[in-house]
Amino acid sequence: MHPTNSLFFAACFALGCSGGEKSIAIINTAPAVSLESPEEGEIFDEGEVVTFVALVEDSESDPDELDLEWTSDLDGLLSELTRPSDDGQTTFATAALSEGLHTITLKATDPRGKIGSDYMTVGIENDCLADPDCDFDEDTYTEEDGDCNDDDSSIHPDAEEVDNGVDDNCDGFIDEGTDAFDDDGDGYTENQGDCDDEDADISPVAEEVADGIDNNCDLTIDEGTDVYDDDGDGFTEEEGDCNDDDSSIHPEAAEIDNDVDDNCDGFIDEGTDEYDDDGDGFSEDEGDCDDYDDTVHPDAEEVCDDDIDNDCDGVNPDEDADEDGWSSCEGDCNDADEGISPDAAEVCDVLDVDENCNGVSEELGATGGEIFYADDDDDGFGDSDFTIDACEAPAGYVSNDDDCDDSLPG
Repeated sequence: MHPTNSLFFAACFALGCSGGEKSIAIINTAPAVSLESPEEGEIFDEGEVVTFVALVEDSESDPDELDLEWTSDLDGLLSELTRPSDDGQTTFATAALSEGLHTITLKATDPRGKIGSDYMTVGIENDCLADPDCDFDEDTYTEEDGDCNDDDSSIHPDAEEVDNGVDDNCDGFIDEGTDAFDDDGDGYTENQGDCDDEDADISPVAEEVADGIDNNCDLTIDEGTDVYDDDGDGFTEEEGDCNDDDSSIHPEAAEIDNDVDDNCDGFIDEGTDEYDDDGDGFSEDEGDCDDYDDTVHPDAEEVCDDDIDNDCDGVNPDEDADEDGWSSCEGDCNDADEGISPDAAEVCDVLDVDENCNGVSEELGATGGEIFYADDDDDGFGDSDFTIDACEAPAGYVSNDDDCDDSLPG
């Protein structure tokens, strides 16, 4: 039930300005209305009598002074100007409600024009829906005649099947004979992109094979197979293209230095500085200074008296590259520096260079060295009688000669 008003009394008490007497004013309130039956949302057959029972009351009026009006949102005014019994109960019965869901409203109006109301919903069904021998949609077919939807007159056994996702002709199939039906049973209709709905091997998800047919319905034939030129370079895999995803790679491409077999001959970068032409393990890019001689490469052992730079370090060991009178084969340990040779003087320097090629750098007596004094008692003071000329102080030597007795520390 949905009461919209409640009864209440309102008293207004006011003191008079002159005599101080009290006066009382009664405020008119709207009638209270409460629909009691039937149950909210109850369903009745069309033509069945529906009896509505309600209670009404008003704080300022007797029940029989109230005017009652019954209405339906579907059928309009049902009854008006009726009055309740002395106890405020009112009953209204009707068998004329049309099919559908009705909102029934009872409105009560008091003598002063105040209105109270309540409403409820009831459903009215056509009992033909429950009768399989009833042609509810009036399409000349009942459910017993095979009408699979007796609510829709466009659906019956003689209807034309159309593309609408509905079994129009009640034969158990939906949209058969239209572009929305999967005729070949491959899971795709013509509406879904099946370009041959009579062949189950042809559909948008079919695998493309080399058969001269557009198997996957993408408007391209044999793509992705060995007979299709995927990269558009004029060669298919069947015609020797070793990478049909790259148009720069094919049997007639020029081989370039890129670590790729550009011309599909099975060799990578042949004829370029990247390729090891002589098979010695080094290409020109990797430092091979003669890629047609497998005895010449960066790891080759240098050979004297062959007048060749065998290890490709830029130096011919038979030549005196720095013109210091010594070649590498003659003992020059650095033929790129004329200051380094077996005849050079050893020099003290921060780079520890072996200037005289004897295998030792910074040896005693090297040019630029200092005099250091023995410090046998390890007290930090040296003995002037025992000296050494060196680039740096050896262990047991110091740079001063201040020790008067090197056998006693301190």
